[in-house]
Amino acid sequence: MTMDYQNQTKRLQKSIILASAIGIFTVGVIVALAGMIPLYEYLKEEEKRNIVLALNAKTVAVEEYLARVKDVAMQISSRTKAREALDAYNMGIINSSDLEPFLKRILLDAMSYTQDLWGITRLDSKGLPVVEVGIELPREYLIPAKEDQSVPKIQGLVTVGTTPLLVVRSPIIDRQAKIIGTDILVLRLTNLRRIIEDYTGLGQTGEAFLGFAETDKVGLLFPMRRHHGPASTNLSGDQAVFTALQASAGERKSGVFVTDSSVNGKEVVAYGPIRGSNWGIGLKISLDELFAPVRRQIYATSTIILALIAVGTLGMVLLVRPLAGKTIIHTDELAREIREKTSNLRQELRERKRMERWLRDSERRYQMLLANIPDVIFILDDKGCFSYVNVQVEKFLACKVRDILDTPLEDYVVPEDKPRIRKILETDVASIWDEEVGIIDRNRELKHSRIRCNASIEEETGNKRYEGVMRDITLRKRLEQELKSSREELLEKIRIIDDLYEHIVQSGMSKCISDHTAEVAHELRQPLAIIGGVARRLERRIRSGNVDTSQELPESCNIMIHEVERLEKILTGLIDFTTHRTLHLEKTDPNQIIETVLEKTASRVEEKNLRLEKSLGGEVGDMLLDPTLFEQVVRYLVSNAIDASPPGEVLKVETGVSIPSERAQEAGGLASETYFEMKISNYGTSMPKDDLQKIFSPFYVTSSYGAGIGLTVSKRIIEDHNGSISVKCDEEGTVFTVWLPFIHRGGSDLMVVS
Repeated sequence: MTMDYQNQTKRLQKSIILASAIGIFTVGVIVALAGMIPLYEYLKEEEKRNIVLALNAKTVAVEEYLARVKDVAMQISSRTKAREALDAYNMGIINSSDLEPFLKRILLDAMSYTQDLWGITRLDSKGLPVVEVGIELPREYLIPAKEDQSVPKIQGLVTVGTTPLLVVRSPIIDRQAKIIGTDILVLRLTNLRRIIEDYTGLGQTGEAFLGFAETDKVGLLFPMRRHHGPASTNLSGDQAVFTALQASAGERKSGVFVTDSSVNGKEVVAYGPIRGSNWGIGLKISLDELFAPVRRQIYATSTIILALIAVGTLGMVLLVRPLAGKTIIHTDELAREIREKTSNLRQELRERKRMERWLRDSERRYQMLLANIPDVIFILDDKGCFSYVNVQVEKFLACKVRDILDTPLEDYVVPEDKPRIRKILETDVASIWDEEVGIIDRNRELKHSRIRCNASIEEETGNKRYEGVMRDITLRKRLEQELKSSREELLEKIRIIDDLYEHIVQSGMSKCISDHTAEVAHELRQPLAIIGGVARRLERRIRSGNVDTSQELPESCNIMIHEVERLEKILTGLIDFTTHRTLHLEKTDPNQIIETVLEKTASRVEEKNLRLEKSLGGEVGDMLLDPTLFEQVVRYLVSNAIDASPPGEVLKVETGVSIPSERAQEAGGLASETYFEMKISNYGTSMPKDDLQKIFSPFYVTSSYGAGIGLTVSKRIIEDHNGSISVKCDEEGTVFTVWLPFIHRGGSDLMVVS
């Protein structure tokens, strides 16, 4: 029996050790992979960045070479004596036989500026060659400088035999900044070739290439590293180089890409443009060679980590082995543990008794707190009688606590509030009763109280009880009554003012309508005349039987429908003008309404080829306004801006928060310290000042269509919001500005304002 127990213990111990070793080794490998994979990707990206850095270094070297070439050209073209002699030749003061030996001597001296300079050809102001030194260029390369050229410019490449040469065109400018001739310089590219063929740091497969892109071809300036023949413009065999040169030299872009397949396997290609020319430069290297150091580093690091994991696993096995033996406990150890737990339970019981004493002390402190707070704390039984009340009730009801206990709360309430106070006994456990009632104290003095209580169930008896707070609001009620009296007097005066103002407004509106009756009649007569003419013509055709139902009838119907819609629009405008709507203020984000209107009018913007620029301030947030009427204002202003904008112009919509200065607050009597500001700008034809002053007048027409009341209705809506609208017109365009106050911030989410 003892031998079997020992064998079982050893098997269990081995199982624990083996499971621990496997688990530790697995976790170590997972953690290592989780760290090595991102590290491998990071190192690969670093190698790509190194290629880009090498490309940048070569780009800077090439650009410095071209800058030196331009400096040499500038020095040759700016020699004073040669310039003055050429100017004299252009004006006919000296002839070519006198000019040629003089210029040839100066240009031969200039050939010593750099070993790469092989030839100079100087042209007069008419673009004709005056003197040539060194190599002779074909006539198609003798192009004079343009009038707007002020600095030397790379003209292109010319090939003599198999040698590519660089052609630079430099203007000769006199003291009056006038071009009097042109120098055409021919330079060898020896030093530039050394820069490109410096393969330091590019390994065995890395190589640099420099090429150009023109409208009909893409070519190399120098042969590739593994190609020993002359440079070629046929890059069909190397798609990666062709793509890089087309992007860098042709499209002036820079970047890095990996080829899908190549003769030498996958390759990494970095490319970029050369400033001041139509050249592009690039580097390419085998992907395997580029990432070979990374793979070696990852391999070495992985080997070290696996070795450390193995050592850690072995150490954990050595540590777990003695611990596993101790986990196999005997019966006496279990019994000892049970006795220890029993002792701990006794300790917990003693601790619980100590906590009960602390709770009793807390309850005593709670009673002291109840006795000192200003409100009356009470408990009612299921019949509505006081079963507990704190001492503050003696001050409020002018009687002792012992006289109040077991008396109903209803006895201290004024008769008109007793039906409401009985509702307390109908309160459910999950609900709260909160009312203001009148109270009569023992001295028959009327007081006011706010009572808030909730129902609960006693644990011992299961009866219902009501726990609550009674607060004295007598002083507040008296102040409210005084305020109500003052408010009624103020409202009466306001009603008188409103009646007078409504009379004035109605009188002004009637006068305005009567003043513009002829204009409205003209607007209504025109579409009616068109509809009548089309209908009579159509009737004559129908009676004669000559109507074309396939074309003429639909066209006539479309004309009548269009004119009816025009009439409806005029009548809708008249209704909007004569109807004073009630504001339904809601917490709304005005930027969202503006976005909605812009989406609805996007098709009209696209039809006129307008460019919409919007800057909606994110600091605006929600504010109280009527969303329907505000959307109508935005729709009017945006529609007017679209109609006024010429095709191809800019339509600008801006919003933000505006804070007027203290002087503006005092001078204007503004209703708010902060305002929502909206600006809608167009760049159409400016209006005269006389028209600008009438733009908000009803029935004022600035175009051949419409009843001219849209801006009048918009102005009324904005002023109903206690805001303002203004217009500014100058040579640059027209700007409508709307201000709305944030005066309702912090109010309710919904308000109705007449």
